[in-house]
Amino acid sequence: NSQRAQETDECWVSLDSGVLIPADDVRDLLPPLAPPGDGADATESGPDLIYVTVAGRKGLSFQFIEVKYRRHLRTARSPETLNNIRTQVESLRKRWYGWYCGEDVCAPFRAIRRAKLARVLRFYADKAHRHCLPREQYETIISEIDRMIEKGGDYSFAPLDRADRGWVFCPDYGGDKPLEIAPGDWDTRIFLFGPDLLPDSDFRREPISPPPV
Repeated sequence: NSQRAQETDECWVSLDSGVLIPADDVRDLLPPLAPPGDGADATESGPDLIYVTVAGRKGLSFQFIEVKYRRHLRTARSPETLNNIRTQVESLRKRWYGWYCGEDVCAPFRAIRRAKLARVLRFYADKAHRHCLPREQYETIISEIDRMIEKGGDYSFAPLDRADRGWVFCPDYGGDKPLEIAPGDWDTRIFLFGPDLLPDSDFRREPISPPPV
């Protein structure tokens, strides 16, 4: 779905415009839930995906995405599921910007953290370019990563309005488009989708022919 998505899509993020990073693969980049030394797990209760792109002239932007599976529609749309997604995503956003941009962190520490972040972002940008990220957008992202390092403490990440997402997959949902299920005043937008939106859905409906003898 993201491979087919346009940049203006309300639900999916476009793989033609940015890089999708599994959060579990970059656990050491995620800020801890509590200050270092308090025994906090830096990866506890974090979203599943981080989407990175360049927002015009505003700089690098980060969208945090939580993915859930719920067997039944009742649980997919339950307040518990929605609040859980919202808490996970908004908690990481707050901690992310404090970790990499917080004024209470001394400049040398921020520089070290951003250098590590830049190295990982370059790795995933290279990987995305090998698969589907167009060269022009790839070069734009790499150039912006370099600018982040060059400008140091003067560099700011791009602010985005209601950018974070929750994606809830439920096999009982039969709609052909994602359905927004979070309240409209939440900063995190949450969408429900079902098997009709999977890229191989049509293939799975076709009978499987036996192999030739």
